[in-house]
Amino acid sequence: MKKIKDERLIMRNLKNIRIAFIVENVAIIFTMIYQVLSGQAFYEVFSRDNLLFIVLMIGCFTLTFLSMNISIQMEGKEKRSKKAIYFFSSAVFGVVTLINYLLPWGTNLPVALLSGIIMGGITFGILKYINKYRV
Repeated sequence: MKKIKDERLIMRNLKNIRIAFIVENVAIIFTMIYQVLSGQAFYEVFSRDNLLFIVLMIGCFTLTFLSMNISIQMEGKEKRSKKAIYFFSSAVFGVVTLINYLLPWGTNLPVALLSGIIMGGITFGILKYINKYRV
C-alpha cells in the first residue's frame, strides 16, 4: 500500500475515524442505557465492574489527551512552577483517594490508593505536557 499524500484524502480519513469513534461511543452508551432499563442497577452499570463503562472512559480520556495540544491556548500564559504542578497533582491524588475510600461501595484502601495514584499521575503528565507549550 502507498502512503496517502493528498491532503483532501487525509482530512477525509480523519473525518471517517472521528465519525467511527462517535458511532462506537453512542452504541456503548445506548447499550449501557439498555442495561439500566432492563433491570440492572444503575450503580452496577456505571461502575468499574462493567467493561463497557471502562471502554467508554478509556475512549473519552484518550480523546481528551490527544486533543489537548489542539485545544489549549499555547501563547500568552506563563509556565507553571514545578511546585505548583506537584501540589496540584498531589491534591488530585488526595481527593480521588479520599472519595474512593469514603464512598459506600465498599472500596478498600489499596484500591483507593491505586486509583489516586493513577489519577494523580495522569494529572501530573497532562500538566507537564501543557507546561511545555507555554511561554
